[in-house]
Amino acid sequence: MTTTRPRRADAKVRTGRPVAWFSLLLVISATGGGYLAWEDLMIRNASMMNRFDSLGGSVKQLEGQVQGLPAEAGRIAEQRASQAARQTDEVLKGLRDEVSGLDRVVSGLDNNDWVEDEVEYLLLIANRRLMLEQDVRTAQAALKLADERLRAQREPRLQQVRREIARERLALESLAKVDVTGLALSLSALQGQVESLNIRTARTPLDGPTNTQAAVTGGDSPPSAWQQFFDDLWTSLGSLVTIRRSDRDQVALLPPDERAFLFQNLKLKLEGARLALLQRNDALYQDSLKQAGLWLDRYFDREQAAVITAKKQIEDLKQVTLAPSLPDISGSLRVLRQRNRTSQAADREQGA
Repeated sequence: MTTTRPRRADAKVRTGRPVAWFSLLLVISATGGGYLAWEDLMIRNASMMNRFDSLGGSVKQLEGQVQGLPAEAGRIAEQRASQAARQTDEVLKGLRDEVSGLDRVVSGLDNNDWVEDEVEYLLLIANRRLMLEQDVRTAQAALKLADERLRAQREPRLQQVRREIARERLALESLAKVDVTGLALSLSALQGQVESLNIRTARTPLDGPTNTQAAVTGGDSPPSAWQQFFDDLWTSLGSLVTIRRSDRDQVALLPPDERAFLFQNLKLKLEGARLALLQRNDALYQDSLKQAGLWLDRYFDREQAAVITAKKQIEDLKQVTLAPSLPDISGSLRVLRQRNRTSQAADREQGA
């Protein structure tokens, strides 16, 4: 009896040792996995901080550029307005000089012939300036001079030409006049409201146990010792990892001191639209407003009243067309040339 009892104790010790070693290996594995996850998280955090530092330098550079844009835009607008006024004056002066020269050259010819040639020349200038350079003002001036010449002539056979000229002048007058100053002021006011817009915050992690944890726990049944061990291990690892959905719009992961980057980027897009407006570049104007609207949708709180108002203002500005379709003003020139061909054919028949 005394020799068998120590053997049973030794057997119990032998059977307990593998379980203890297995448990110790699991704990060491869990600790090593947690350390690797923590080390990876620190590396990612350091990389993101470096990115934030880089963004901070970009924001400061953009702020300097934005501060100089209004003065540059005003200077460009003044130069273009002055240049357009000088060009129009020079064109009108040139037209009058050329008309006066024609008067002197053809003073010895038949009055009807040289007036019709002069009117044809003016109509040709109006068509070329409108079609090639979209110069509405010069085309209107040339049509007005041509109509004045025909009115002074008092030739009944040219009334059809005058009717076409009147229709073409009315078509040019009815072109939508773009209020460049008003639109530029609206864009400037919208830039001033950017700082009051709220930025969307990052989404919170998904709540509740994961499917894997539910599978481990096995529903509502009481967990065994092994199940409880795995539950504790999964909870420890889960606290090191945050799971977020990636099938939705991503928001800016910026700290509060870096949010100025979002504001400055939106201001730059609006400033680009204002410069395109002053240059009458419709394609760039529409694209800048589109990009500004997308930036609002992606990074700013869509439920804030100020964001909704800004979005509506951008949509209203997009409805403006800086380069409307130009009317056809070649009808009067065709009628006049047809009339001249008919008159010349009649003269040849009389001469024969």
